[in-house]
Amino acid sequence: MGNFLIEGKAIAEKAVFLSEKRDVIKLTLAEGAIQTSGKYAFVIQNIKDVVGNVMDTVSLNEKFAENDLPGLTSAVLTSNNVSGDYAIITLTFDESIAKYSIEDGYEDFKVLVGDKDLSKSATVTEIMGSQSNQVQITIDRVLTPAETAQTLTLKPGAAFEVLDLENNKHPLFTSVNIAK
Repeated sequence: MGNFLIEGKAIAEKAVFLSEKRDVIKLTLAEGAIQTSGKYAFVIQNIKDVVGNVMDTVSLNEKFAENDLPGLTSAVLTSNNVSGDYAIITLTFDESIAKYSIEDGYEDFKVLVGDKDLSKSATVTEIMGSQSNQVQITIDRVLTPAETAQTLTLKPGAAFEVLDLENNKHPLFTSVNIAK
């Protein structure tokens, strides 16, 4: 895809004609190609028509939206026995997370103790953490020593949809061990 360059780099994964006249092309950029939304130097070059004529190179300054998918970097039991009332698991992502995708009343995450769903024996809620790249999972009771002795696991919930500030969706994952 060296026909389409952004800041001198070929980052298009795919180019598809959108019309029979073959005069409109849709580019699919590689995931993570644009790290920050903004204007970038965009060059179109070496495009040939059906008889082999090469069009003139076109250089533009175009706006592109960030397309880097958010990633979960850690899940840690950061507090247990806070005044004897609750436990907190802090999730940290590699970029800021959209508050509305977390505090929407739907279950984005499921916490397992061993192989048992913690929401069967406690109320588990999700809110944004103290940093824009953190999510706080609060459990309405302290985890017992028997529970913390088991593996704590984070899984996607029934309505998993975690978005970054550009509405890029975190990819679905199988499970992550929660550090203690």
